[in-house]
Amino acid sequence: MMFSSKQTQKRKKDTYARIMMARGKLAKARGEPYFNIMGGCYYSTGRKLKGCTELLSSHFWSHYSAPHTPGNGMGTPRSQGWGMNRGKRVDTELFLLSCGVTIGQLHHYTAKVMSLLRQFSWTIIAGQHVVAHPTYRVGTAADLVVRDREGKIIYLEIKCGYSGTWEASRSHITVGKHSDLDNSPKYHALLQLAFTMWLGAMGSAYRPDSGYVVRVHDGGISLHEMRDWLLKDDIVSDFERLCASQCPPAKTKKRKAPKATRRPVKRRKRLSDTTA
Repeated sequence: MMFSSKQTQKRKKDTYARIMMARGKLAKARGEPYFNIMGGCYYSTGRKLKGCTELLSSHFWSHYSAPHTPGNGMGTPRSQGWGMNRGKRVDTELFLLSCGVTIGQLHHYTAKVMSLLRQFSWTIIAGQHVVAHPTYRVGTAADLVVRDREGKIIYLEIKCGYSGTWEASRSHITVGKHSDLDNSPKYHALLQLAFTMWLGAMGSAYRPDSGYVVRVHDGGISLHEMRDWLLKDDIVSDFERLCASQCPPAKTKKRKAPKATRRPVKRRKRLSDTTA
């Protein structure tokens, strides 16, 4: 399938939707969680999973607001797409490329990610790969899953933009034994990746060996490797407690024992009734 430069973005979205729907049907048949085209992860039964970003942000950085820096902007003109729309476009294009769809004209951010993969000889093996907790109703999708030269599995979390605010922080986050983490988009992304890798290590088809946050911006592209201490027992325990409190497992209703019914007792005929 080939997209020319004259074809609209709508064509890409339609192809994305068709592939996602086909993947969803296949996952349902296999009893596996899947990613919905409207956004969000679901069980094969159709029940929605609570998202990783929603869960982490509500607990660790619920009151975060980006510090305003005069003139920082978004780095990309509105005419070229920025913010959430730009991120969705890049995600869509990377997913289509992971499925073998050839795209004639890539967003320049997508092109930078593909150039990075070629530079490190990383091969895409899955896009929007869903990972879910085996007990609690929480799940997320890894943006890209790649394999390096040695055959190791790497999870990539793609972030676009954040010009002037990537490391800006007004407060700190407390996770596990660490109480001095900057409350910034950089650490938000690293914690999202840590959570995704933690879920992926529980039983995903692609269990991660390492991970990176890939930040794409107009000035280039930067890699932030997953730090070992973000997957230590104290932080993992925090993740587990958070899931237990916010996403309890499905409760099975106890069947009520049937009420005992009294059999009707036959009335014995009295002697006076028979001799009357």
